[in-house]
Parts: sequence; C-alpha cells; structure tokens
Amino acid sequence: MMMKFLKPVLLTILIIGLSACNSSIGQSTARSPQQTRHVEETPLQTKKENEEKSISEQKQHSWLLAGEEGLDEYVQFLVNLDDPSGKTFIRVDDMIDAMQTKEERIKYRDSQIDVRKITEDGSRIAILRDSHEDHQSVIQIYNLDSGEKENEFELPKDAYYPLVSPDLNKYLYELNKHIYLYDLSNDQTIEENNITIEGLYSGQFSPDGSKFTFTDDQKGIILIDLFKQEKKRLLTDTKIAFVNTWDQENQLIYTVAKNSKKYQGDMYSLKIVNEDNKWLGTYLYSSVLSPDHTKLIYGDSDEIKTYMIDTKSGEKRDISRTLEGTGSWITPLQWLDTGLDYMKYSNRKK
Repeated sequence: MMMKFLKPVLLTILIIGLSACNSSIGQSTARSPQQTRHVEETPLQTKKENEEKSISEQKQHSWLLAGEEGLDEYVQFLVNLDDPSGKTFIRVDDMIDAMQTKEERIKYRDSQIDVRKITEDGSRIAILRDSHEDHQSVIQIYNLDSGEKENEFELPKDAYYPLVSPDLNKYLYELNKHIYLYDLSNDQTIEENNITIEGLYSGQFSPDGSKFTFTDDQKGIILIDLFKQEKKRLLTDTKIAFVNTWDQENQLIYTVAKNSKKYQGDMYSLKIVNEDNKWLGTYLYSSVLSPDHTKLIYGDSDEIKTYMIDTKSGEKRDISRTLEGTGSWITPLQWLDTGLDYMKYSNRKK
C-alpha cells in the first residue's frame, strides 16, 4: 500500500525537478539586448580578425613599391623582390583600375594617381587622385585583400602634399602656407602651428600616428605630439638631412648629409628614449630599408641601375632585372613584407 502511494509522489518530484532544470537552462541562455548586440557583432569582428590572421599566416614575400623615372610619364609600380625574373611588375594604375567600377573609371580618367601610403602588412592602400584642371585632390582607400574601396574624401581645394599615417587615418597637408591635420576616424581638422612647410616635406608619422617628426634649418630632429601639442628636439648638435623612416615606436632612421653633390649620406638608427645612435652605413638618398633593417635598396641615377645591400655585411647586389630593367632610373618608395598576392591585379602581358 505504501509503495503504491510513493510511486506517484516520486514521479511528481521527478517531473518538478526536470521542469526546474529546463527553466534554469532557459534562463541561462536568455540575453539582454546589450548582450544580443554583442553576439550580433562578433561574426564581423571575427571575420576581420580572421582576415588579418589569414594574411599574416600566408607565405610572406618581399614587395617593393617604386617609381620609374626617365619615361614620358611617371609610373609607380609594385614588384616581387623574391622573383628575379622581373615578371611580377604591376602598375599601380592597373591595380586601382581593377578595383574600380566602370563609372569610376570614366569619372577619374583624367586624374593622376599617386600612392601616399600602404599599410605595414600590405593589405590597404591610400592613393591621391589629383586633377590639374581644377586643383582638386581626392583621397581613396582600398582594401587590397578584398579588392574593394573602403573610403573616399576630398581634400580642400589647393591642398598640397598630404602625408599619411601608417594606419591611413591621419592626413597632414599644406593649404595657403598653413599646415592642417585631418583625422578620418572622427572627421575633424585642426591647424598644426608647430609644423613648418619645410618640416612637412621632410616629416614622418610615428607608427601609431600620434606623433610627427621632421627637420628644419636648425640642428637636430623636432618631435611633435600631435594631440598634446608637446614639442621636443632630438640630436641638437647634429645637422640632419632628413628622417628616412619611423617604423618602430622607439626607433627611427635618419640621414646626415655627407656628399651633397652625389646625394650621399650617413644613415643612422636612433633610439628616441636615450638618443642612442647606431651607424648603418653610407648610402644614396634615394633608398628604402627592409622592415627588419637588414637590407636596403637604392636607385643609382648615374649607372641607371638598382642595387640591394646587406646592411650587416655590406654585400651589394644588382637587382635591376628584378625591377624590370627598362633602363630607367628607379626610385624605391616603400618595402613591404606581405602574404597577399598582388598578381591578381596585373593587367600587363609579358
């Protein structure tokens, strides 16, 4: 008799327990609107992270952005330094053309393209489109991985020589003999009273874009914090020709003129914190360093050849054939180590 009574009771307890358990599970999976938004944003964030990870995990190649002098028109191109055949020559015009719509090609057919900056990983490019007729300049930013245009904006009319930060968000330019900083991330423009026109031409952004360094008629290097408006001078007893690169937060590369007639100078690496110097060698002005500073490329206008130098051993190698070997003087502009394959943008037939 007792067992007949206990069975319904135990069954009831079991059902109540299972219901409570299911209710608890339901409550744990419920989300507030804020939590829901987070979940909705995660796939986009994950996609961006995966794209960046994918680029870094792909086999890295060394590419050189350069300009070709001595032709009817100035040509900028990319070439794979790991391919000595010279068959990886890609005109920047062809690259941009491949990412444009038909309407854009018609709209900008009379404008001239000038690459202002490519990001360190080689995935994004900022170009300047200049129309000589109306003196109007347009900045366009393209994603070279997806092949899509990310942004486009006009600089003020008659604005000149925009310098671009490594993240492509900040633009320093000259307008009516004044220097302005435009921040694309917040769409704000401020006047920079600490930077001269000559300083703008010789300047370099810090890797994070928060600082700017340049030379002037006085000795040393001037370093400006663009947001705190703080100013300091480095190497006050040294006559600096120009700052080559600033690709590491606490280290920049600069050149001291040695033979101005031959455009030759001594190149140094400077640790900003303690102003510790390291001599890298004597090179021509028209040169670029590899990201790890172990190699350097320069164009020799007298010999009409392009050379690569090992900065540690001093070994010199003629790479003119790699850079197409057209017989024109090559001006190296930027060295990129990237996993992206730029050949998909090449329209040139060998």
